[in-house]
Amino acid sequence: MSKFPNNGIVVVSPEQCAMPKNQVTDLQSRGLTVGESSDKDAMLDREVLYVNRFQKERFADASMVDQFIKEFVITSQDLIEHDAVKHVLDPLPRVGELDTKIDSMKQAAYFEQSDQRRTGEDDPSPFVRKTCVALSSTPMSGLPVTK
Repeated sequence: MSKFPNNGIVVVSPEQCAMPKNQVTDLQSRGLTVGESSDKDAMLDREVLYVNRFQKERFADASMVDQFIKEFVITSQDLIEHDAVKHVLDPLPRVGELDTKIDSMKQAAYFEQSDQRRTGEDDPSPFVRKTCVALSSTPMSGLPVTK
């Protein structure tokens, strides 16, 4: 994304799961505008919404994850109320981060995203996923990480 002018991302997560500052600084040094928020509504005014699951295996206390899922789940009502969202992407499998009612909505692009991976078409989603994995591969500050 940083190869093209005027691109930016907003990373939305609970404060306890915030992106490490050195990663934010690295992205900014590449010319990407990076915003951070712990408010779910901050992601609902974006044209493209890339959602990922909370990875229970990365938390020592799984009950924390259950609370985050309840707070940050994207519902069909969210998309109806926030018409800025044109495309919803998810690396699948879905684990509670998206309401299944979204599947039949025009914004749901994750099945198409998955089909492109199977057909071998030119698809940028593997690069987006690799970036997300690389950015999330370091332990989240302040949280105990299970091995």
